[in-house]
Parts: sequence; structure tokens; C-alpha cells
Amino acid sequence: MPKIYEKNCNWCGKHYRGRGKYYCGYECANKGKGKKISETKKRLFAEGKIVPTWLGRRRKNPKHSETMKRLFAEGKLKPWNKGLKGFSKNYWENPEYRERTIIKIAQAMHRRPTNPEKRLIEILNRHFPNEFLYNGDFSQKITLGGLIPDFISCNGKKLIIEVFGDYWHKRPNIKYVQTEEGRKEFYKILGFKTLIFWEHELLNTIYGKMLSEEEIVNKIKVFLNE
Repeated sequence: MPKIYEKNCNWCGKHYRGRGKYYCGYECANKGKGKKISETKKRLFAEGKIVPTWLGRRRKNPKHSETMKRLFAEGKLKPWNKGLKGFSKNYWENPEYRERTIIKIAQAMHRRPTNPEKRLIEILNRHFPNEFLYNGDFSQKITLGGLIPDFISCNGKKLIIEVFGDYWHKRPNIKYVQTEEGRKEFYKILGFKTLIFWEHELLNTIYGKMLSEEEIVNKIKVFLNE
């Protein structure tokens, strides 16, 4: 059997007898937001010492925030939200941590060759056997300065071939290292020479003219003989 209450409504003050624990009906319950507010809480709300939960549970007391800032400055507390960016940045500056993290991310992605990369793989295997290995899926476990080259020479030469997507690498406001000039310059600092094929050169797209297999082979030969 449901419990029956006989008391005064917390909202309208009317005496009632029913199943409502704090309010005489739905109208008063909606107005009171279903919360029993004591006189002490009302006074604390008015003084600004506490904040009603329906106004935002994450609102902080200004005095409390100043205390937390002081403890952070003294090193007695470690930031758990925005401060993580600072800690992560310090970790990322460590080459061993960066390489280890990139390897884990690449392995978790289970990346497969794209259609442009598949065509280039076929051409390389047909005309340049034992010259380049595909590493875009991280199958060779090779990273250079935090980047994963698509194709890398396997005969001791420091040569790299990259395949750039027409949309991805021509977006506005991309990082310089994601541009053709930036990628070549980045690998050059590490001692590698880079050849970049664009997606429209390997596949028929709206972004440009597709190269024939002979044109692709000649382009690679010039790159090898430079």
C-alpha cells in the first residue's frame, strides 16, 4: 500500500492528505521543481553561499576557485582537466614517448591501402621490384619525426614516396607539414628525399588529370636518378 501523507504543501501552504510527500498536486510540484527547500537552504541561496542544482551543478564557489588556484600554484594539487594539456605537451616533447604513442595509435587504426596507394603499389611491384616497401599501414614499423611515410626505400637509400589526397591536403588552414612543400622540407631535414603523388595523378578525379602508367614510371625514374 502506498504511504499517505497529511501535511501542508511546501509550495502553496494548503493542507492536504494524499500520496505526495511534499506537494499537494502536480501543479505545485512543477512550480517547486519537486525539491523540498528548507528555510536554511533558502537563506543560503539568498546569501549566495550555495547554488541550486537546477541552475548548474558545476558552478563553482569563487572563494573555492581561488583556493584551488593557490594549491595548483604551490604544486600541492595536479590539474585534472585543462592542466592535462600541459602535462601531455611535456610528454610529447619526449622523442621516445612520442614514437611509442604514434606506434600504438597506428596499430590501433588497422589502416589499409587507399585506392591510389593500391595502384602505386602495383606499379612499383611491376617496374621497381625490391625498391620500395609500403608503410602506410605501418606494416614496416617505421616512423620519421612523428610521421608515417607511405613508401620508403628498402635498399639503403633515403628515399620516400608519399600519396596525398586531393581534398585532405588542400584544405584551408592546414598545417605546413601537411602541404607538399612542407612535407618535402620536413623529410629533407631528416636526410630523406621525397616524391609526392597526388590522388588525381593516380585515379580519375575531378581535381586534375590522371597520369598514365608510363608517365608515373618516368616520374619515379627521374626521382631515382636525381
